[in-house]
Amino acid sequence: LALHTFLLLARVLLNLTWMLLAAILDPENYLPMGTALIVGVAVLVSTKRELSAAGNMLRGRLSNAFETHLQATLRKAKHDIEQEKVASQMRDLGLTREAFNGGAGDGAVEAEKTLRLGLAAAPG
Repeated sequence: LALHTFLLLARVLLNLTWMLLAAILDPENYLPMGTALIVGVAVLVSTKRELSAAGNMLRGRLSNAFETHLQATLRKAKHDIEQEKVASQMRDLGLTREAFNGGAGDGAVEAEKTLRLGLAAAPG
């Protein structure tokens, strides 16, 4: 592959050298063609640079948006799992809000807070 690339590059450079020589010897016929070639190469190079910069900017913005959305989704999932753990422990202990509706509603809230603190302090 390297040999083919080298030979292609050598052929292109040889053609460009002959075109330059022709433009010097007969400017009326070959100079417009040489100028068009130089302008074409310049346009291609500048367009590639601009598109690469725009692509990198878009890639960065999409990456930031993805990370932000992923973090929000993970936070919500963690919160939901913790809520389910608390609810499960309260059911296991028989501490439901209905049991405390007879005027001792604060007891269920206090029990839930205690369970939450215990979960936050417990490893894992």
